[in-house]
Amino acid sequence: MDNITRVFDLLKYNLTNFPKDEFISGKVNGKWVSYSTQSFCETTDNLSKGLIQLGFGKANRIAVMSPNRPEWNITDYAINQIGAYQVPLYPTLSEHDVKFILENAEVSLVFVNDKDLYHKVNSVNAQLTKPVQIYSFEEIADVKHWKEIVEIGSQTTIDLKPYQDAVKPEDILTLIYTSGTTGTPKGVMLTHANLVSNFKNSSVLLPPNIHKSLSFLPLSHIFERMISYLYAYGNVSVYYA
Repeated sequence: MDNITRVFDLLKYNLTNFPKDEFISGKVNGKWVSYSTQSFCETTDNLSKGLIQLGFGKANRIAVMSPNRPEWNITDYAINQIGAYQVPLYPTLSEHDVKFILENAEVSLVFVNDKDLYHKVNSVNAQLTKPVQIYSFEEIADVKHWKEIVEIGSQTTIDLKPYQDAVKPEDILTLIYTSGTTGTPKGVMLTHANLVSNFKNSSVLLPPNIHKSLSFLPLSHIFERMISYLYAYGNVSVYYA
């Protein structure tokens, strides 16, 4: 029996049982760029340490606003293994909805993909009582880059285990918001146990000889996010075209 009771337990499980050179891959300038299981886990841990160094911890709310890419997954695991709540934001959201979610979820930091999404969130920032910190995945002039936090983490001696141990299966993993088609978007709280039970029970549906997958449903959608955990549980490499 495995000991996976929280989503981030998947990292050690995968590194121990299915280490591979192509764990999660994405296209950069038309070419595949891959994270090995080892590099993915190391980057995730350093991002977690960097977030702790910046003052983030259990029950803080950190948002991710980006199309599918490996860094989406890295930030997701890095956030949830320190007990913070990940808040996914669809890149297509209007500024009005972005403002509502950032305020309602009490978000403190947002990872955005590129210049366009940076400008969208930064425009909203000027309207917030408590402006959020913004870091980008793409390199943008005069904008903080996500790897700055990774670098901060790599220079610390923080032990992640106490932070991980403080996260219980019944703790909140994520705050997801409905589309708002029937009114104001509603925040939904999902725990680690919710998602772990989903991907474990769904694992029986994975064909036995499938080792690579092409992902296209947005990771901001909870189904695709659960599937990404399922693939980590089932020894399937993920590719984001």
